[in-house]
Amino acid sequence: MTGGHLIAIEWIVLPLITLAVYWPMLFGPFVFDDLDAVVGNRAVRERNWKRLWLWRPIANLSYAFQSRSINRTIATDHQPVSLKIVNVLIHSATALVLRQILLIDHSNQTATLAALLFAVHPFAVNAVSYISARAILLATFGGMLGLWAVLAGYPLLAVPAVAFAALAKEDGLLFALQLSLIALMSRGEWWPLLVLGPVGAFAVMSYLPQLWKAFSRTGSVAMEEGGLPGSLPQPAHALVTATEALIHLPLWLLGLGQSTLHSSGIGYSRVRMWIAIGIAATMFLTLPKFILILIFISPWIAYLILPTPEQLTETRGYAIGLAIPFLVTTFATDISMIVLIALSIIMTWRSAGHWSSLERIWKRSLSTGCGEKSRAWQELGAAYRDLGRLDDAILAFREALRLNDRLAPAYRNLARMCAVAGHLPESIDLLKRAVERCPAHAPAWEDLGLALESAGLSEADSAYRWATRLNPRLDFSQNRLGLFEFKRGNFAGARLRFEAALAVLSSNDEYLWNLALTLRSLGLSEEGFKLVGHFPPNINLTANMINPTLIGQPETTKS
Repeated sequence: MTGGHLIAIEWIVLPLITLAVYWPMLFGPFVFDDLDAVVGNRAVRERNWKRLWLWRPIANLSYAFQSRSINRTIATDHQPVSLKIVNVLIHSATALVLRQILLIDHSNQTATLAALLFAVHPFAVNAVSYISARAILLATFGGMLGLWAVLAGYPLLAVPAVAFAALAKEDGLLFALQLSLIALMSRGEWWPLLVLGPVGAFAVMSYLPQLWKAFSRTGSVAMEEGGLPGSLPQPAHALVTATEALIHLPLWLLGLGQSTLHSSGIGYSRVRMWIAIGIAATMFLTLPKFILILIFISPWIAYLILPTPEQLTETRGYAIGLAIPFLVTTFATDISMIVLIALSIIMTWRSAGHWSSLERIWKRSLSTGCGEKSRAWQELGAAYRDLGRLDDAILAFREALRLNDRLAPAYRNLARMCAVAGHLPESIDLLKRAVERCPAHAPAWEDLGLALESAGLSEADSAYRWATRLNPRLDFSQNRLGLFEFKRGNFAGARLRFEAALAVLSSNDEYLWNLALTLRSLGLSEEGFKLVGHFPPNINLTANMINPTLIGQPETTKS
């Protein structure tokens, strides 16, 4: 068999093996940020090309090309199999680029085995199985293409590769500086530093305002409002990447040197920054090469001791896994790599199986010993609730609140279950505790408004107003306030509220109906008719709609 044929076969066989190993997770559900990044992303589902370029365009474009599959999956309540297959294929493509890099210094057999080890290694399971982690997969793929270009002697080709990585995820900008340093260290060439260096320097400078905030505040606003410890603001992930660069840089200098970098999710603190500097200095001055393998494990110890909410711990450390094949090709024989591949296949198959259901995902998260547990209990409770296991759900939510009495989502879920069970006073009490402990969490105020309104209490108006003051895009609260204003006869105020609700959901029939009747009350019947002229004559009313009898219209069927 010729080398060309062998290469062609490997480029087909490696993705097939990877897909087979990841088979158990292909039929798992949308998880966590998938609901915002994919399911709730209207720009993706409607292929709004202009809006797709506003944030991580490469990742969003990849979702948009699968919009029909996404919409079909949501409409039929099936699992997002095709989206997960694409994640596996991107992961396989990165492994194939890795193989091309290893071929520079190693035999075809060694390079292929090392690439296969990366493809089936369990370290990558969370990133590959998590649809929202596609941005990380694509950024790493771009970084690896740039690394190949530099090491193969085509550093100019690294520029579009870095651009691809940065457009997939903002941390990819730092590949510019990293790859220029690799060009200098591995080939002794200064001029790539002049080309790529300014791009990397600009990236770092653009992050400085966020980096300064990270010294005193490492939590994102949304998480802190919900009672979580908070994660690093997205732009400041660059600082985490820079911290890890201090760990990886000595590897380049010692000749172990072509692993790519990405944010591991361990978070930033001055203590960890000094630890990273100390590790880097010690490695550079004293440690033998074989001990360096331990360095790639040590960052994850942070999850055992820090109250980080990151449950999918390996997701942001995906690219660090590329260090594994580089190190293995330095120390291991081909036979030992085959043994490692066999073990990895077994472990990855089992880990991928944990992604087959929400219950298994969050149970696994609780058993890893990593991260802040209250969030995982809250998500497990939601999984139990959706399965109809209400008693288990209540126990999970209560455990979440025992661990973290500021966790607003757990209060909200527990309050809803109490309301469904007819325990409205307990539901109101839980929500009052939620807004007391997390006064900036707008959804809790909205839920409190609904509970108070269900109990016939006038304080509902105030709760809804707090919700919209904190987040004007809460369309439900805007609509409820519009109904209150309409009943008071304040039609101008009602119009503003209904228009605010429609600004969020422009095709909502309830909001359109309410605005139309409000316009009629303001003497603008023609404008109102344009909004609801296509409605059936005997429309069924809901509790979120104005009853026309309030303005002298004929009675309609009430649902």
